[in-house]
Amino acid sequence: MIKDPSGLLIGHYTPTSVILAEVAHLSSSFDHKYKDDVNGKDSSIKLMAKQIIDTVTVQSALEHSQKEILNFTNNGIYAAKKGIYTDVVQIDTHSQLPTFMYYLGLMDKTHEQLFLRKKEIENTPGYKSDPKLIEEREAIKLELNIYCSTNDTGKGRYVNRLAAMYSGMNFIFDSMCYWGLSKIVNCINDGYILQIKDDEDFNERYQDFEQQWQSEFPLLTFSKKHWKYAIINGTQDYILINNSNDYKCRSSQLSTKAFYHRVTGKSLNELKQSEIDDDALKYAKEKEKVAMMVLYNNLFNNQEPDLYGSNEKLEDLNETKEILIKAGVVNASFLPEKQHYYSFTPDLENSDQDNDYINQLTKRVLDGQIFMSTELLRNRINLLKQLIKVKEVNPDDYANTNHVVMVNNFVPSIVDEIEKNQSIKNWVKYEVEKIEKSDEDKLYQYNLLALTAQIYANEHEENPNSILELINKLRTTKYLSKLDMGEIVANDPRTLIVDG
Repeated sequence: MIKDPSGLLIGHYTPTSVILAEVAHLSSSFDHKYKDDVNGKDSSIKLMAKQIIDTVTVQSALEHSQKEILNFTNNGIYAAKKGIYTDVVQIDTHSQLPTFMYYLGLMDKTHEQLFLRKKEIENTPGYKSDPKLIEEREAIKLELNIYCSTNDTGKGRYVNRLAAMYSGMNFIFDSMCYWGLSKIVNCINDGYILQIKDDEDFNERYQDFEQQWQSEFPLLTFSKKHWKYAIINGTQDYILINNSNDYKCRSSQLSTKAFYHRVTGKSLNELKQSEIDDDALKYAKEKEKVAMMVLYNNLFNNQEPDLYGSNEKLEDLNETKEILIKAGVVNASFLPEKQHYYSFTPDLENSDQDNDYINQLTKRVLDGQIFMSTELLRNRINLLKQLIKVKEVNPDDYANTNHVVMVNNFVPSIVDEIEKNQSIKNWVKYEVEKIEKSDEDKLYQYNLLALTAQIYANEHEENPNSILELINKLRTTKYLSKLDMGEIVANDPRTLIVDG
């Protein structure tokens, strides 16, 4: 790396735009604040805007990525490709900020000696089994981090922090270019995760990598760890897994820190050791462990869930689905939610509905149809007091062995339950909201809703016409108002077809 006249270390691959921005920010005349016109407050000037590098189309659950973001900031370099990856290695730089402060000559003598003592401890054989050395190293590390993060406001610029931060950032970018930016799936300032294919070749290249950088910066050291799987949901939101007991969870939803905050409302990052609730911490660690076990078993361990089991298993699957979502699997992989296909059949023998015309109507409405949903459904008692048997089916197999005339992308209102003490009007409003969220067949759904609600009203001595008026009102205001004039005319039964 080359030392710029500004006191900045510049790498071979450092983009020119980044160099210009860094030099400007290190200038004694540069004002790091500006007045934000929106809120009238002072805001910090960012080093660079986010750089969009590439866009890759999703291929499969384990072969895809999103727009690749590379962000040079005042806190370092950040990059991420959302996705699920196999065979990755995490490489971390030890004490990156203090190391570059040392090589730039920005440390005073006291902290320079502390830095060298820390390196001496780390090079002592078996120091990790010596409590005194561990304690001394942690104390030095804390002192160096505080010292190196202090702004030197007296000189009008961030000498202690930004010069070393930018130099380390330029080093990291050169380091990633050594492996190839296309292989980097995540980077957080002083470390990154890269995907590898040939383990033996990687180990040889890693030795060359260490030798190359340590020949230039002898006190620069690294660590690496191989991981079988990585879920990258963001630069600081990721999970690395080897098995259900060997993982690294930095998920914003499933980490110990996340669960602790959810229980106590407090952040572990802001608490002193004496302020931590031990019971809450134990609970949070256990929740993280269980989440990682569920995640590994259902995503990477080839253990397909049994969709046709008991209601208890269905509840477990719903919890599993929630964990997968919180892990960022759906977001990271850009996969659509899994569609389940169901057949609905009224169990006439075990229903409390003894009105034959209602039973026959429900049977005919549901006959020959399959309904799609992303939800896991179970048997239920619908609002007409009929036991509706719900069966998840393979659409192709079911169509070949049954008289199937239609596959619908919705769950029909006639099979839905009505809650105890819930009025038919509130039930109708809920059903209208559900119809509005679906993508197709809205008119058919409204007609079926009207028919079902009128039957219920008639059976419960309510005015069916008032229910129909409510449905028409909701349909007109919530649905037809969203249609353009051409669609309204096309859906109006009074429309005349002129000239063929």
